[in-house]
Amino acid sequence: MSVPCHFSSLSPPSFRFYRGDNYSDAGGYVADKLRERTGANVIVENRSGASGALAIDALRKAPADGTVLMYGTSATTVALTVTRKSPGFDLEKDLTPIALTGATATAFVVSSTLGVRTLGEYVAWVKKNPGKAAFGTTAPGSNTHFFGVLLGQAIGVPLEAVAYKGAAPLLGDLYGGHVPARLRRRHRFPGAAPG
Repeated sequence: MSVPCHFSSLSPPSFRFYRGDNYSDAGGYVADKLRERTGANVIVENRSGASGALAIDALRKAPADGTVLMYGTSATTVALTVTRKSPGFDLEKDLTPIALTGATATAFVVSSTLGVRTLGEYVAWVKKNPGKAAFGTTAPGSNTHFFGVLLGQAIGVPLEAVAYKGAAPLLGDLYGGHVPARLRRRHRFPGAAPG
């Protein structure tokens, strides 16, 4: 996700804050903290799609006057540069990191219809059912996609990535047993209450 924030010369400043896809909770948290700490009017707009490339494009088209900030993750910055021949931006020239806002952990979640409770049980299930070895992803080319592929390599059974247009259809298929697994990101922010 990419989040351009536009400052204005008004007092207090006004921000346009783009967020989208699976990072909406993280982007919302940062936008709320920006409001609290600056007293600024923060207009939050979902700008999702193309694994964050649409928001990065909006950032690149914004005035380059120091008044635009972007909330982005490695999935929307680094991953795009290694998974696309032409990502539409130069990571070194177009973006400058200024702060670490949090960390993301990845969890591997399986459908309860599989009847497994541990990773070891899941691996045994996959080895017995290699034709069903798949996982759902809402972000092809992202860190979670790579993690699923690497997990398949580690267990010796390739896991097929099944692309979904959003978390809602993926969750429906996961609960219904139509896709056996998914990867889930969990965001943690310094000073945030657990939960």
